[in-house]
Amino acid sequence: MELKYPEGTLPGWIAELERKYPIAERNYVKPVDGMGFLFKGPLRAHSEAESFIRMVNAYKAETQPLG
Repeated sequence: MELKYPEGTLPGWIAELERKYPIAERNYVKPVDGMGFLFKGPLRAHSEAESFIRMVNAYKAETQPLG
């Protein structure tokens, strides 16, 4: 789910969800997930696929849950 909110203020309903569920905030999730999909699937034979997959996994490992 992507959320955009003005002036960095979370709506109250998001704060409530954060208290109930392990929501994770990631800045570049769409492009990173897309690269992961491509290099694990259709582009897995690409000469740099293994390197890109390591970077994708490292980025995702650094993701911290909100709250």
